[in-house]
Amino acid sequence: MRYRIGLGLVVTIALGLSLVAAERKERGTQPFMRQKLTYSQGVLEGLALERYDVIVSNATLLRNMNLTNSFLELHNPEYLQNISNFQNKVDGLIQAAKAKNPESSTEAYSSVVSSCVACHRGFRLEQVQKVTANSK
Repeated sequence: MRYRIGLGLVVTIALGLSLVAAERKERGTQPFMRQKLTYSQGVLEGLALERYDVIVSNATLLRNMNLTNSFLELHNPEYLQNISNFQNKVDGLIQAAKAKNPESSTEAYSSVVSSCVACHRGFRLEQVQKVTANSK
């Protein structure tokens, strides 16, 4: 009897977890953003190890991603301004890393991260909803 109750409980929990997982479908933008995070982590690693070549390569990849992202298709002028601001900040990071200046590189990275946070705060929900609606 205990075995049946225990088995029933396990099946119920497993079913509930599978339903929760099904509800958390990955949005089309998530792999893109995860890749941006990977490049950002590469920049941070380069800063921590003072490997300026790693900073430059990851920052360049990070900057170039914004030339192909799906949010550009929305033609939102505020988003386009944020992208331009972000690219300018990444350009500053690349220049500081090429100069092998640890203080300037760290400040530039902080500025890049701040521009990411500001953009996400202002546009993430709105743009995800539009991209999701457009992809249906």
